[in-house]
Amino acid sequence: MSLRGSLIALAVGLAAARHRHATLAADGGGAAGRLLRGSSSVVNWDYSEHGRNWNMGQCCIGVGQSPLNVSKAVAVEPDGELLFHAYRVHEEPVRMLNDGRRLVAELDSRIGSIGIGRAFPGDLTDLWDLWKIEAHAPSEHTFEGRTVALELQLYHKRRGTVGEPSPDAIAVVAFGFVASASPLGFVNALRQGGLPASQGTETLVNRVSPARLDFTKLFGPSGGT
Repeated sequence: MSLRGSLIALAVGLAAARHRHATLAADGGGAAGRLLRGSSSVVNWDYSEHGRNWNMGQCCIGVGQSPLNVSKAVAVEPDGELLFHAYRVHEEPVRMLNDGRRLVAELDSRIGSIGIGRAFPGDLTDLWDLWKIEAHAPSEHTFEGRTVALELQLYHKRRGTVGEPSPDAIAVVAFGFVASASPLGFVNALRQGGLPASQGTETLVNRVSPARLDFTKLFGPSGGT
């Protein structure tokens, strides 16, 4: 499978995630942790067994499967194309929603984008704009075969997509985090103001300086502060 493939699940494996640390709440991930272990009687699937007990769609047949081992997913054959990213620092409040399975924050597409091609910005074969962040604690996928404390998924829509995108118009970059006493500013900003504790509720995060979402720090070799 080449980078250009039908993808679209771009991901950063644990080789990078080892250097990205999240300070989680003492109860094992706070609202996100409680939520994603399955706390609502109306939810008919959750992440308590990391997908082993899912029997719907393609989850059990090895095609388009979730969860997946991110470290293996990124081992693609080189085809000369590179992944480019360009984001601006976001310092405005962000609305965080508890949808019953995960924490979701929809974002302005003007914050940034990712693309694949041979040169940026003149020689790109595809381009996706940021759409939303989803938080999973513990991680939805595995990194080098292991579940990690936190996974942030940056969802992007193919540029020009209007409304809800089809699966082939979505690109996701997934970051795994291991627990650490060293705080990561990006993660702290996402929980500033408190996380929504029950299904259907919302909170505003990233509200007060010095809170800021600097997406480029996630792609750095040692995370951000």
